[in-house]
Amino acid sequence: MRKVFAVAAAIMLLCMVGGSALAQKAMLWHYTAEAGWTVANLDPAGATQSYAYGVSGGRQVGVAKISYYYHAGLWSGTAGSWVDLHALLPAGVYHWSEANSIDVSGGEIWVAGDAYPVPEPSSLIALGALLTPLLAFRRRRA
Repeated sequence: MRKVFAVAAAIMLLCMVGGSALAQKAMLWHYTAEAGWTVANLDPAGATQSYAYGVSGGRQVGVAKISYYYHAGLWSGTAGSWVDLHALLPAGVYHWSEANSIDVSGGEIWVAGDAYPVPEPSSLIALGALLTPLLAFRRRRA
């Protein structure tokens, strides 16, 4: 168990030294009797952050931050294997998605997660109507 914690600490230190403690990268730790512990960086090309949340049958799921939004993703052990599951959602309906768990069995892959819809313009108008009096009140007090 000590090896896992040492690897995790070393990776966190490398991320901090590399420029930002907030540049989280999805990682996969794997143990075999022959090779011992290995670690793979799952961060896909073009992502500024990534997180891995679930693993089953040699596949992993999580999210990658692409162009300011999180995209649900599926990996097969390497960064290059990343599949953008967000691209399977209807275009323009969801702006954010995440994959939280996976089950690989019987030749099928099941992924569970969430997708967040793009706010409707009427929601933004209502929010603006609520915030405008607050901003005006704050200006009068200053």
